[in-house]
Amino acid sequence: MQRPHAQDHGGEAIERYFASRANSGIDNAQYDALHEEWWRKDGPHFGLHQMNPLRVAFFVDQVRAHERANGPVRRVLEIGCGGGILSEALAVTLNRRHAEDGDG
Repeated sequence: MQRPHAQDHGGEAIERYFASRANSGIDNAQYDALHEEWWRKDGPHFGLHQMNPLRVAFFVDQVRAHERANGPVRRVLEIGCGGGILSEALAVTLNRRHAEDGDG
């Protein structure tokens, strides 16, 4: 698998990643079956919900530090996002409103 390069600005790195994972053996049906459970804060993924504020704070700090040193960050990519609990919170906190799903 070719890793995305920092100089890739746009969908090229994302497309390479998903193309490389197309036959990886990941069973997306397993995740689809959990669709109703991901967002239940009292469900089987409650631990993710409980630690999400810490995860969000960590990544926001990293993005802000990068921005101070290098200028604005246009996109943040979370690979292997599961139900999107972290991705959703980052999109709101960082005011980014775009998401990609490898299935579609």
